[in-house]
Amino acid sequence: MLKNIIYVGILKSGETRSEVFPELQIIPAELWDRAQAIMEARTKPHNSEVPFNSKSRAMLSGLVYCGHCGSKLVLTTSGGSRYKPIKETRLRYTCHNKIRHPQDCDGQTGYSQEKLDGIVETLLRALFSNIKSVSEKELVSTQLEQKTVEQRGTLSLLKTQKAQKEKELASYKNEVYKAIRGESTWDSRLLNELIGDTRTKLTELEAEIASAEQALADTDRTAAELREQYDRVLTWADMFDGSTTEGKKMIAYQLIRQVRVYRNFRIEIDLKMDFEQFKELWHRDDKKILVNVSK
Repeated sequence: MLKNIIYVGILKSGETRSEVFPELQIIPAELWDRAQAIMEARTKPHNSEVPFNSKSRAMLSGLVYCGHCGSKLVLTTSGGSRYKPIKETRLRYTCHNKIRHPQDCDGQTGYSQEKLDGIVETLLRALFSNIKSVSEKELVSTQLEQKTVEQRGTLSLLKTQKAQKEKELASYKNEVYKAIRGESTWDSRLLNELIGDTRTKLTELEAEIASAEQALADTDRTAAELREQYDRVLTWADMFDGSTTEGKKMIAYQLIRQVRVYRNFRIEIDLKMDFEQFKELWHRDDKKILVNVSK
């Protein structure tokens, strides 16, 4: 079902595909494409975009590292011995480097999966709450609109300077024609120097204009990416609390690059969000939350 393109309204026969038939479409093409990307990502080793296996009771499996020695923490189980049986198996994130080489790591051997996942869940909910409190326009316009205005002003100034130089060049060329007819009082060597200098300046201005246009295009693309990321995060925010552990794990992999845990459950989280606007929202209530969950 996940690979059947008919769900986006496209009929397929061998390598031949039809156009989209809206009356047959069940899911958006973007959702289908995302599913294909996730399945493809899972076939690649060491992929950090999606978990290789989401069927787990641990939300952060594969994302947690020891903050003391840098080793990835692995998920282990602890149960009862034959003398003291424990009915329920407990999950722990364990630093095997600490077990194998105690002298190389001054952190804890392991951390309760339930507690650590709970801390990160609290932080993610805070991030979602903060993002929901900010409109898309407010988020995007915080810095990018001002940046766009500045870039458009720079581009306009460069184009004005180029037009002036083109006018100067035309004037110098006109003097050359006059000199050929014996009607100009300008020295020919001076005219050649002025024409050469003006052409050099025009070449420099053209390069600066191309660079400014690219910068403006990059800013517009960043704004579009930011809006798209904002919409995705809002979708995850709406899904998160009602999701199973598997669903939360998928969302965590989209948002988090790495979780580092230290003694007494002090944690640091690196987000995959590259935009400063999102990072500001992440840190808005960060100190208060960390103090509360660390106790």
